[in-house]
Amino acid sequence: MKEEMIFDIKVIANELHYHVSDNELKWRIFQLRVRLDKLEETVNRKGKGAIN
Repeated sequence: MKEEMIFDIKVIANELHYHVSDNELKWRIFQLRVRLDKLEETVNRKGKGAIN
């Protein structure tokens, strides 16, 4: 799945004429996954009666 994400992001980047290395893409994907994990934790806490 990670390789598919890299390919998809490369396609989008090429369409936008923005070129990045594989390492930069991997780093950005990692950052996105961390942010998504944090968001998921927040949503799960709110679902269990957490205060806004």
